[in-house]
Amino acid sequence: MDSNEKDESFTNGRPANDKHTASGSDAVKVAQIEAACSQHDLGAVRSLAVAEGGLLADELRRKAWPILLAVDHESAAITPLDSDSLPTHKDEGQVSLDVERAFVYYPTESDAQLSSRKASLQRLINAVLRRHPYLCYFQGFHDIVQVFLLVFGSSPPLRPSKQPAEVVEWAACVACVERLSLLRIRDFLLPTLDGLNAHMRLLPSILEAADRELYLHVRQAHRSYSLSGLLTLYAHEIQEYGVIARLFDFLLATDAVMSIYLFVAILLSRRDTVFEIDSTDTDMLLHILSKLPQPLNVEAILAHALHLYTQHPPQKLPNHAWRQISSASVLKTCICSLEGEMKTERQSRALSRVGWHTSSGKREAGSSVPFEEQSLSDGEACFHAQAAELERAAKLDKLWKQACQMWTRYRRPARNMVLVMTAVVLAYWMRPGTGQNNVMMRHFWRSVQGVWLGR
Repeated sequence: MDSNEKDESFTNGRPANDKHTASGSDAVKVAQIEAACSQHDLGAVRSLAVAEGGLLADELRRKAWPILLAVDHESAAITPLDSDSLPTHKDEGQVSLDVERAFVYYPTESDAQLSSRKASLQRLINAVLRRHPYLCYFQGFHDIVQVFLLVFGSSPPLRPSKQPAEVVEWAACVACVERLSLLRIRDFLLPTLDGLNAHMRLLPSILEAADRELYLHVRQAHRSYSLSGLLTLYAHEIQEYGVIARLFDFLLATDAVMSIYLFVAILLSRRDTVFEIDSTDTDMLLHILSKLPQPLNVEAILAHALHLYTQHPPQKLPNHAWRQISSASVLKTCICSLEGEMKTERQSRALSRVGWHTSSGKREAGSSVPFEEQSLSDGEACFHAQAAELERAAKLDKLWKQACQMWTRYRRPARNMVLVMTAVVLAYWMRPGTGQNNVMMRHFWRSVQGVWLGR
């Protein structure tokens, strides 16, 4: 089934494609997905999510997404009342404003139904923020979370004991968003958006490696053209529910850096259009580059993104771009293996530089921590480590700017002061005592006077 077909039709609160009508090869894949989920085979689920068509239907996603995000049974036991009793988060006011702008493109429902969905969305976001009060909400987070809400079709039941099925769905949805927030998009939930800047800085290096001619053509345009897509995992840009659900299948099964490769693949798909615009017309370039092509050939672009990642892995990008990424960033800690194997050496090195903590204590330095074994405490440790790094970097940047301003303001007096101090030191060293010293002293003072008077 083409993902573009499932865009607006929702019935009884469920997407029309909630249950996939399998035929032919799809029937085989449905059986494979169900078998992989029942066996909790993470490697197989990842491979099936990446393969063409993804996870096919929301009924299958409700089984597969918790596995992709490594939700454990303890997290899946969350009840609505657990979060309602927690203190209010400082950003809940902004959450309320943004939720009013949710569900713009999908689903097409009555005002009463949309109002109910918005209430559920706000309660879901607040639940995650209250459970982790150090997280900082960003505008666009609601775009991501609304996709999870629609996939799970969940709403917080007021009487969970009488509606156990809804409680399970709600708990699974909260647990998925929770792990997504701390372990996959943590960089965007920091006190500032400097964590996002690292993602945007990496994009030109990938583009340069993949297509230097296109890179040179667009490099004068500000890299903010990628902000919305990267920040919201494309949920703010894509207007068809089926396409964004398929995209999430892919992103949840691959490394966090894959969303950047995906943006490069989108740019390459528009290569001819971009070259029609003059490279000096940065405003028009910025406008074109920030828009996704319509229609979006999602399967071809996902395949190209995976190819780019294989051909130009992060650690081999030009300009040492990968080395400049914080070891606490999700770009280096969220690495997935489609075969379910242990993660690569670069993840081991990244995690060994961060204070990883679990309920049993601190992890051993240098130990490899696969994504599925990372806990929420690990995510919190990385959050605070990266926040501290960004705070130090901001202070150093401020000091450097102040130093530059002072040098510009006091450059001439400082130069004169240096000359005077140099003269004093040399005068003491060449103090009168011998005829040779007297001759050297006269030559020195003549040189100083020449510099001083500009001769």
